[in-house]
Amino acid sequence: MTSDIDARIRLAAAERLAARARLTETLAMVQHRLDPAVLADSAFERVRLQSNKLADQAADYVRARKPTFIAIAVAGVMWFFRKDLSRIVTWAMAAAQSNATDTSSELHQTDEEAK
Repeated sequence: MTSDIDARIRLAAAERLAARARLTETLAMVQHRLDPAVLADSAFERVRLQSNKLADQAADYVRARKPTFIAIAVAGVMWFFRKDLSRIVTWAMAAAQSNATDTSSELHQTDEEAK
């Protein structure tokens, strides 16, 4: 009878040690998962993956509608440089007007000389 009780006590002690080892392992795993550095790394990795996925989707969307986005980009660049473009157009028109006046004067002189 005593040996039966001793066997049960040894079995209970072994089960207790096994349960304690499992609990210790589980606690270590939970502590690792809740470590701020691990949480930050995990969050950063998720954000990076999501941003890459979003960037790929945006690139595919733009590729599918290339002419529209080219027009938008050109309009944006023109708006950004609108003052410079205005000066360039004004200068070009003045130069063309001056050239046309010079050409007209030369033609008028040539016509008078021919008479």
